[in-house]
Amino acid sequence: MSRKFGGKRGLKPHEAFVEKLRYSLESHKNLNQSTRHVRDFNVGELIFYGRIDTKQNFVIPSEKFISTINSQNSQVQKIKAVDFVADAANAMNGQIRKMLLTNSYGKVNLSGFEGARTKKAIGTETKQDYKTLTFKNGFSSPIEGYETYSKKMAKMIANTIINNKAALRIKDFNTFINVIYPVIVACSTEAPITFLRFLKSTQLTSINSGIAVEFGMETFEDDQTKEDDLLSDPGYGTLVEVARQYGFFVDKNRPNRLIADLGSPIMMQYAANRGLTTQKSIFDNRFRLIRNENYRYFTSFVYKVYAALRVNTRIPQISKFQFNQLLNDKLNQKMLSLYVEVRKQEEFTIFHINEDEIRKRMKEQNNNEFITFIESELKNLPREPYSLSSIMQRGRINAVSNSR
Repeated sequence: MSRKFGGKRGLKPHEAFVEKLRYSLESHKNLNQSTRHVRDFNVGELIFYGRIDTKQNFVIPSEKFISTINSQNSQVQKIKAVDFVADAANAMNGQIRKMLLTNSYGKVNLSGFEGARTKKAIGTETKQDYKTLTFKNGFSSPIEGYETYSKKMAKMIANTIINNKAALRIKDFNTFINVIYPVIVACSTEAPITFLRFLKSTQLTSINSGIAVEFGMETFEDDQTKEDDLLSDPGYGTLVEVARQYGFFVDKNRPNRLIADLGSPIMMQYAANRGLTTQKSIFDNRFRLIRNENYRYFTSFVYKVYAALRVNTRIPQISKFQFNQLLNDKLNQKMLSLYVEVRKQEEFTIFHINEDEIRKRMKEQNNNEFITFIESELKNLPREPYSLSSIMQRGRINAVSNSR
């Protein structure tokens, strides 16, 4: 029997918080299987799970190691994940099929896989999705997400400058920087401007990390929908148990999302099959660090603002090549200064290095050295190594302790 969870729409903030907490405490309790691997990825260090490495640096998957999952749906849309996670998902998919063909999974209730339902929580072919565990969603590129987002932000900033008549003061690219400087800094206090801040925002989830997959397309915006259409289905407990056996977490707030448990001996075995024996080796070899690259994305964003203004005003045309030449010559320090101010606002950090020291480093260091220095100073995540401490049982695998 389904439990009743109140909707959050129309509630006051504290009431919505209470309803969210009640769902977190009471959901998944009717399952006969272990639910220790069912985790809330909206709290604590789990928020950035898969997006930070063992040294608390933000990373994104290296797309040359992204593999396609063998799913029926992949014939229409390629469902992908980091290679060893795809291997685990393929093996899990095969096990589900074998269980349903042989009905040899002991006393586990499989009625939810076989039975028809009036509501289709995971698409119009719910029964078929359960029978084959057809994955419907996988890795979504954070770079592509930022590209779409930054274009919208650039147009918004350009429109703000035009509406305030500030565009009339723009005579060349130098005056353009002077005009946009305070506008972009102000915007950075409210919304991500740089790619690095975008990675830390609610714009992205674990599905952008390359280590998560989803079956079905349901968004589950309402807790009661999760309960009625999925959690109370007799077959869902089986899916939760099989996910555990193949080294996956289950996202409590997105119950059709499975996320690789990098503390699981099973998942680490799939990683070892690809030559990855520790968490550190996973991040070193399957992900890439975002730091100096963040500045390149930022300058590209500034050029998008200029291009958006150029369409609607009479400011001089300038190509991307000419723009990069200006950055390497006259505007380099001004752009670096703008970057520093934006990053300070994005990180909500009290900066302890004085302005004279910053200007000195700008002159003496190359851009990569300077950005590395600034980002190390701005870093506001814990300094100690990322140990997944609240996720893993220490000592479960040697690979965990060796990764530090």
